[in-house]
Amino acid sequence: MTPEQKVKMFVEKHTHKNFRYGKHDCVTFGMRAFKDIWGKTIFLPDGITWSNKRSAIRAILSVSKSLLSCVRVVATQNQLISVQKPNLMAGDVVVVEAIGDVGLGVMENCSDAVVLNRVGLLRIKRDQVLEGWRA
Repeated sequence: MTPEQKVKMFVEKHTHKNFRYGKHDCVTFGMRAFKDIWGKTIFLPDGITWSNKRSAIRAILSVSKSLLSCVRVVATQNQLISVQKPNLMAGDVVVVEAIGDVGLGVMENCSDAVVLNRVGLLRIKRDQVLEGWRA
């Protein structure tokens, strides 16, 4: 099965799930996508949990100063490969900037990412991707 097919199946499986901090949010969405597509579990630093917006912000700040820098730390600890924007492909986990916010998502193909936010799944163009990683 190709990464594109795996992403499609993953997105279909998560289309109708409601947003819930710590259970089904952009971070858990990105981590689950990585596991389903690449078969690799992303481990968070010990003790990192969250259940609402405030505790999510505290969790991020306990690792670094922003979601992007937090993801960089976790990606390094998990030995993920950083991918430059022109080389992004389906299945790469990405940090994107969308609707005035930053989120974690997965590349659906070489030009679009899918990100989960409070209103549901959003498709984001590659030019809004800040950084990407793969196994």
